[in-house]
Amino acid sequence: MRHLKASLPTKQFEYDYDYVPPLAMIKTVPGLGFTLGWALSVLLVALRLLINLIAVEINKDLKTLDNQLSQIVQAI
Repeated sequence: MRHLKASLPTKQFEYDYDYVPPLAMIKTVPGLGFTLGWALSVLLVALRLLINLIAVEINKDLKTLDNQLSQIVQAI
């Protein structure tokens, strides 16, 4: 277990001891690592699901809108 802990990458954080004096608060929050392309792909898939749920509720075929969103996803 010790060798596993030693092999993990360590990040150097900067702490602010003046914000709340007895606590060490981190100065910057690290990013999540998501790319814009990935976030757009997730958003478009969620939009397609929403369109399908709306189509089921109103009992209409919204295939053309779904096809347009599919083409956008493939373009990304």
